[in-house]
Amino acid sequence: MRARESDEKTSAGLCPVCGGRTEKIRNLTVYGGTVTRGYRCKGCGYWTGLKRRVPTLYIFSPKS
Repeated sequence: MRARESDEKTSAGLCPVCGGRTEKIRNLTVYGGTVTRGYRCKGCGYWTGLKRRVPTLYIFSPKS
């Protein structure tokens, strides 16, 4: 899948590709806290940063 970046902010919710739930991608800070870097779908692998990635092209290939 190819995507373009949108001006909209991303929020956790449903994956625009497969409809699955997205989970937060987090990093630890120097001070021991966490910060959200983006969101990832466990079902299809779609990911987005803090700016929403909008799918523009789907590429289908046979599974090996």
